Amino acid sequence: MLKEAFDHHPIIARVLLLAAIFLSGCFEAFFIKQKELACLTWFTCLGALTVWIAYSLTMVSVVIATVIFTSGMILLVIYYRRARIAQLDE
Repeated sequence: MLKEAFDHHPIIARVLLLAAIFLSGCFEAFFIKQKELACLTWFTCLGALTVWIAYSLTMVSVVIATVIFTSGMILLVIYYRRARIAQLDE
């Protein structure tokens, strides 16, 4: 039943996969306390999302993917720097 749903709705499967990768990064960051590993996981998710959006290679999709990737990288750098500062303060 689940396989049939994913065969008919491949976008749902991709969104669920990206959500699972993002949530695993949250688990690594907040429960296991591995901030570096979480950043690597989130970077992988960000890269997959960017490729998925830019896959059609239209000008609009490439611009949107570039904006999303740049915004995501800025947020990852901010998170990582704050995590490192908090780690150094301990």
